[in-house]
Amino acid sequence: MVQRCGILFVALLLLGCGGRQKTGTEVPEAPGGPEPRQAAQGGAGQEGTAQRASEPGDATQGGPGQTPARAEPIHVSLQVEALTKKGQHFIQSGETLRSGDRMALRVEVDRPAYVYIGQADSAGEPTLLFPRSGDERLQPGAPVRIPPPGQWFRLDKQTGEENLFVYASAQPIAPEALRARMQTDAESARAFSRTAAQDKGQGRGRKAGKGRSSSSDAPGGLTVGTRGLELDSGAGPQVLVDDKGVSTLRFTVRHTP
Repeated sequence: MVQRCGILFVALLLLGCGGRQKTGTEVPEAPGGPEPRQAAQGGAGQEGTAQRASEPGDATQGGPGQTPARAEPIHVSLQVEALTKKGQHFIQSGETLRSGDRMALRVEVDRPAYVYIGQADSAGEPTLLFPRSGDERLQPGAPVRIPPPGQWFRLDKQTGEENLFVYASAQPIAPEALRARMQTDAESARAFSRTAAQDKGQGRGRKAGKGRSSSSDAPGGLTVGTRGLELDSGAGPQVLVDDKGVSTLRFTVRHTP
């Protein structure tokens, strides 16, 4: 009896221990198995997100092969102030002044730019009026008077067409390149004036409103054929901008005795 009870007790004891061992191995396996995989997937996802976020940043900073945007053309304006027997007043391009009259220039730009002003008469070589030496960088909103206040340019006795050329550039223009520009523009202006005079002579006797000269369409003698210039709209005399970004303006004064 005791032996049977002992055997039964041992059997129950072994059965109870085996159940507890099985339960102890299965319980932590369910939450513990997926956690490492989820962490691995999360790590891969974060790494990929960081890499994709860095790609647009690199592109916006301008990598190799990207073409920078072309700067907007510089708009330059010129006002000519005359001092005559009628008093002191501003004139428009193409108006007439007489020998002995005086004039001054006021130039302004819409952004920082190096400005050069040349003058050429109907027969002589072009002359640089501004700057007197070196390069002058003008600032927007600050008109510059040339010559300085209290001084004037006086028209001599050599009559004809006086041409003023204003150049504005984001970079300084080399002296050789500036002289070449002035010479080219002066020759173009003289050729334009001769053609206009011929057309005017040929047009005498025509009825009003008929027969318009084709040369009158050219903006002050500077045409697209001069240096491959394109028109930049603006008030006052037309401003032309070439492929190097140099803005050119021409102002004409008819000089009479």
